[in-house]
Amino acid sequence: MADQHVTGLFVWNELMTKDVKVAQDFYTQLFGWTFKHEKIAEIDYHMAFVGEEAVAGMMQLQPGQGEHSAWLNYVTVDDVDQRTTRATELGGRKILDAMDIPNIGRFSIISDPAGACISPFRGTEPSQHPQEKPGAGTFCWYELMTRDPEQAKQFYPEIFGWELEKYDAPGRPYWMFSAGEKAVAGIEEIPAGADFPEHWLSYVAVADVDATAKRAAELGGQVYKEPTDIPNIGRFAVLADPTGGVIALFKEQPKP
Repeated sequence: MADQHVTGLFVWNELMTKDVKVAQDFYTQLFGWTFKHEKIAEIDYHMAFVGEEAVAGMMQLQPGQGEHSAWLNYVTVDDVDQRTTRATELGGRKILDAMDIPNIGRFSIISDPAGACISPFRGTEPSQHPQEKPGAGTFCWYELMTRDPEQAKQFYPEIFGWELEKYDAPGRPYWMFSAGEKAVAGIEEIPAGADFPEHWLSYVAVADVDATAKRAAELGGQVYKEPTDIPNIGRFAVLADPTGGVIALFKEQPKP
């Protein structure tokens, strides 16, 4: 039977957090997520759901795993071990050796040469393209925040098989990664003088960006980017949950 795994798709989102309880309370009230506790390879794992759809996982940061809460994105590959090795050959780093998750798949954690972390993943089940119109509370876009877009354009196609696509955004060019004919992520250059590190930023679809950002602040989060329009695209904001995990909100502009 032909291999039905599709490479280059974002298929999972995971928050490594300083305080699982605080993070759960925040996202439950912000996005309406519900949670289910599971044991995966002896690790306490908390699955977030929108209705019956699993959308994210949460884990408590353990000693030696860093001090800062952060979201990690999983992207499908043909061979986790080979892609991990290739990342190091291209100047990236291996953060976590390739390992199996029983009955789920195999993954590793790598960083690109600038330090942004991501997880190559191959599941036990065939991968599928995500739904075209993500519903409220589900992940809808991903963006690499980097100081070296040119380096990123060389690195990521080698790891995930992505193709580059140029989009003429208002006032500047914007580069996107695509898997087949589907755009899956963008590249955003970090402004000069900004003091945050390179990272992958995940966007969650919401019904009202302004109301959700306001609610995030009321719940103890911090709004880093106030609600802003992207001409002809939609409206977004960037915030951190009370434990420090950074995430973005997005509402697509209605088509005329």
